[in-house]
Amino acid sequence: MTNHIDIYLRYLAAKNFSPRTLENYSGILYPFDHFIRKYGRDLTTVTKDDASDYTVQLFDNGINAISINQVVIGIRSFFDWMLAHEYRDKRNPFLEIKKRPVKKLLPVFCIDDEIKRLYTLIEKDNRIKVQDVTMFDTFFSTGIRTSELCNLKTTDIIRDHGKVFLKIREGKGGKDREVIVQPFGWDAIEKHLVGIKQRGYKEDWIFPNEHGKKLLRGNVYKSIRKILSKVKDRKMGAHTLRHTFATYLMNHGTPLKGIQQQLGHESLATTQKYTHLDIDRLVKVHKQAHPKG
Repeated sequence: MTNHIDIYLRYLAAKNFSPRTLENYSGILYPFDHFIRKYGRDLTTVTKDDASDYTVQLFDNGINAISINQVVIGIRSFFDWMLAHEYRDKRNPFLEIKKRPVKKLLPVFCIDDEIKRLYTLIEKDNRIKVQDVTMFDTFFSTGIRTSELCNLKTTDIIRDHGKVFLKIREGKGGKDREVIVQPFGWDAIEKHLVGIKQRGYKEDWIFPNEHGKKLLRGNVYKSIRKILSKVKDRKMGAHTLRHTFATYLMNHGTPLKGIQQQLGHESLATTQKYTHLDIDRLVKVHKQAHPKG
């Protein structure tokens, strides 16, 4: 029996999709395949009713609307591929499955006072590892994703006319880009690399694990979460710093297109979610300045 999912994953890999994206697609497609086979269907015969029943089951199992919508989009793309490659002659069963309504949540970020407090507490806490502090500085000075930080090597450092950039390899969607590093972030990285060089690791990861190998996302999350917990009660990781970085740029007049490029957003609409933060700031300033505020 043809394993269409396996063929599709190899197809995506050939298109330079990241290993994590392939893992996500696998986690979406195989559970659906298992579901339909219980009812005697396969991927070439599955119907719209099957697709609808599956999304209802996800909802009944407590899966939130955002996750269900991601599943629908992922499976819909897979069936588009099946049709394009003539593995299926019937229409896409997920074509008419509507997205579930999602309550819009504002990005969670640290306000200026929290960042100042964090750095004061970091300086006083000798138990925090130098590498953890450097990762914190890197996130806050670039806005990159956790997976992008884990992929960084010394060869990704670019110096150009007094400025420092990092080459982001295989970012979201398998795309490369260059991001500028704020001076305080580069100072931290440069000092950190002196200590890394002295360890004599064979590989040149900027943020290696204790064995000199590539650092795992889970380890980064724990390290950054531990630092953020000093001022934030909720479970938050590096993405909080990404939101904080974007908010800082927005509030200091950085053009939306520039923020989009730095963050690596494919769509400008994704970046626009930060505009509400700028509006909030303007409302606050207006209230303070207006004679009847």
